[in-house]
Amino acid sequence: MIEDKVYAARSILVVGAHAFDAEVIAGPLAAAAAKGGVQVTFLHLSMGEQGHPCLIPEHYSGQKEDE
Repeated sequence: MIEDKVYAARSILVVGAHAFDAEVIAGPLAAAAAKGGVQVTFLHLSMGEQGHPCLIPEHYSGQKEDE
């Protein structure tokens, strides 16, 4: 099972295309791995600057950084 491989790892890298994608998709597994002593790192490839219909990209990106 994938959980066995994750828990056997010393570190894992969780990659998401946009801010918070990785946490939503792999958050529970990453949290369990971290609790078991695995070093967990999240990488966001973008802040999702184009993700809000009313905010300009710079403001939306800033909002995501604050979150």
